[in-house]
Amino acid sequence: PAVRPWRAIWWRPRAALRAAAAAPAPLSTALWAALAGVSGLFAWAAWRGLGAEARPGEVLVIVLLAGVPLGLAALIIGGVLLRTSGQWRGGHAGARQVRAVLALAFAPVAGGLPLWLLQLALLPAASFGGLPLATQGPLLWLCWGAHGLLWLWAAGLSVGGLAAAHGISPWRAAASWLLAGLIVAGGLGVLFGGSALVIGLRGG
Repeated sequence: PAVRPWRAIWWRPRAALRAAAAAPAPLSTALWAALAGVSGLFAWAAWRGLGAEARPGEVLVIVLLAGVPLGLAALIIGGVLLRTSGQWRGGHAGARQVRAVLALAFAPVAGGLPLWLLQLALLPAASFGGLPLATQGPLLWLCWGAHGLLWLWAAGLSVGGLAAAHGISPWRAAASWLLAGLIVAGGLGVLFGGSALVIGLRGG
């Protein structure tokens, strides 16, 4: 039977990633990237303590409005960077294939959305108020542990997915991720360094 990647990723991840690389589905790819972006922004809101400055409804609106475009932008930029870095490591995938496996790999992060919504509805101050971890109690510790496991799962899938798309070993895929990260870090360094230099030259 044909493998449906978005279902099989939960129990047959290797087959799901290979199927996604072989037959990318742009609409599903965009949907899961958007959901992962929203979930990722929930994580940022909790880390930032956004609930100390905004009500739960406002946190939800901010996360939805910013998370969707950020998820899609990360997918597009990540697809280009990981296509390039993977090809430098001997891979052969195009950006479309890389985007497909990348979005699929972050399905566990998107799967954490129901838990984020429950936390926002039932434990908004504790989850998003910036309280010290030691004061949050065992229930929230379990929530953070679950989110951490989902992110670790997604990280493993992202390496395996890139390997499946490019036809390279997991070690080469991990090196491709590292190379892409270095490219981003270098670009940001040049951007901020150049900005600081311009400000310094203007005497500001």
